[in-house]
Amino acid sequence: MIDLHSHLLPGLDDGPKTLQESLFLAHSAAKEGIEIIYATPHHLRAPFDNGRDKVIEAVVQFNIHLRKAGIPLQVRAGQEIRVCPELIQEAYSGQLLPLEGTSYVLLELPSSSIPDFLEDTLHELAVLGWTPILAHPERNREIADNPELLRPLVESGALCQITSHSLTGVFGTRTELAALNICRKGLAHFIASDAHDAVKRPFQLRAAYEKVEKRLGTSWKSTYIENARKLAAGQQIDNISPIARSMSMSKLFGWMARAK
Repeated sequence: MIDLHSHLLPGLDDGPKTLQESLFLAHSAAKEGIEIIYATPHHLRAPFDNGRDKVIEAVVQFNIHLRKAGIPLQVRAGQEIRVCPELIQEAYSGQLLPLEGTSYVLLELPSSSIPDFLEDTLHELAVLGWTPILAHPERNREIADNPELLRPLVESGALCQITSHSLTGVFGTRTELAALNICRKGLAHFIASDAHDAVKRPFQLRAAYEKVEKRLGTSWKSTYIENARKLAAGQQIDNISPIARSMSMSKLFGWMARAK
């Protein structure tokens, strides 16, 4: 499995505080079957400030420790970038870091509402050649109440990542239902862990995929797994889910049949 969102590096944010805690978390990732994991510490979210060079160096050093510990896991660099007015200035000053080996940037929305400047921000990132991935939109109160707010963002090129704990019920029934609803509408493209520690916020990636398979079907699970593999390979992800496109065509043909 590929995990594109985690807080794995020691001492950079609200993830592990020590190297030993990070190595224990990495071991649990490998044990779960995760092969590649993107370390995405918070950036532009006070009090955390993790610019490009800082994260890259931390990942280089952590991979050395992984090899010494014999943990079969490849860690790649990234950031979870808070959507804020300073974001574009940071982009042009070279402080932002796309997920390593890709042109995808992981963005975090505020928990309460969608910022008025979000569409302009996404446009500016596109001008820079980056594709935004919105992390855990199901945990944004405004989107949870109305997932259709995501549709114009997705249709303009943004992708969305659902958190494993949302699907497994760790964040409560309301968030679980919102996550499944976003998936059903074809507005989700990835599942990732957003793991912070090995106890309260572990990976649960396999359990999340199993929940998707049980509630939505094997094709949905396969699409999310394949999208993560494509991202890790630096390939382009279709922002309109093949399943969603198939569902739309079925509805269209059904309407045409009824109209005859």
